[in-house]
Amino acid sequence: MRITVLILGLLAALSAAGCARESIVSTAPVPTVQETEPIRAHTVAELAVERRMAEISATSNPLSQVALSACEFDVPPEVFGVLVDNRLFFAAVKATSGDVSGLFSYSQSVEGESFNFAGRITCMHLYDFDGGTLNRAKLGGVVDWTDDETIPVGTFIWWQTIDNRLSPGNLHDKSTLSGFGDEAANEAFCNSPDPPRFGPWDVDKGDIRVRDLDGVVAAN
Repeated sequence: MRITVLILGLLAALSAAGCARESIVSTAPVPTVQETEPIRAHTVAELAVERRMAEISATSNPLSQVALSACEFDVPPEVFGVLVDNRLFFAAVKATSGDVSGLFSYSQSVEGESFNFAGRITCMHLYDFDGGTLNRAKLGGVVDWTDDETIPVGTFIWWQTIDNRLSPGNLHDKSTLSGFGDEAANEAFCNSPDPPRFGPWDVDKGDIRVRDLDGVVAAN
């Protein structure tokens, strides 16, 4: 029951107007973080992620870790010479058995051209970042659908996202761009504690939530 309540809190935070970043796991004062405008699902793949979020909240299976996102972030023009818009929806859980499951939808737009990916999350590990504890999720999975002809279905995709709601300082959530490769590279990425080598960039719309539920329950 305690874990279910926590997950419902995470889901509510993703969809609430203004994405208020109130403390769920602590009554200690939390530094004010600039709120970002919430975003809504508008594609089939994003709606599938939203349904997965609802399923997570209703599960009776014991969960160890949860990572959720409905966010947008930009890579500024000074990095590649053009503005790169990114839109990332995902819902991932790790059971106490260690099994990982989830869905993702990732879209990238450059100078009016968009590339879209959707599929299943197969690996997730949490690490520390920005002074936070287990607030950085390294996630990866397999592409089941894409309109990018250069990335075949069955390719693996991975990225890092950082939930800074409880980190010290006035910090935004952050995300990296995605990498692509085979299953071995995907697993190696998730299993490595190495921090981002490129980015991460501030989320400017929406929210990211990363939680180690074992730690939350033990601390309360």
